[in-house]
Amino acid sequence: MHAIIVELFSALLFSVFVLFFASRWITNPVEKLTNFITSDIQSIRPNEIPALDSNDEVGKLARRFRTLVSDGQSYIEEIETLNTKDVLTDLYNRRFYSEFVEEEFEIASRTQNVISFFTSISTI
Repeated sequence: MHAIIVELFSALLFSVFVLFFASRWITNPVEKLTNFITSDIQSIRPNEIPALDSNDEVGKLARRFRTLVSDGQSYIEEIETLNTKDVLTDLYNRRFYSEFVEEEFEIASRTQNVISFFTSISTI
């Protein structure tokens, strides 16, 4: 009777040990990927996404996420360009000028420098 209890306890202890490490083996990559997914899309480096080289479902999910991030970053860049440049003339618009001037004034104020702008007005 004592041997059966020892075997039962050993089997139970071994099962808990195996389940603990198996669950960590499965959940650890998923947790890393989940934490990475919550980052701002523009700050993500697509080739640094965890589990990209994994051959399981988590790796497949990571590779698909890399594709989505790359596409999203491209779309954001395109929208930002369209937001600051005229499509026909490819010249910067008023929004770009306003943002540029604001940044330059901040830099000049911080560095205690003088700032000036020259413009050319032509009549046709």
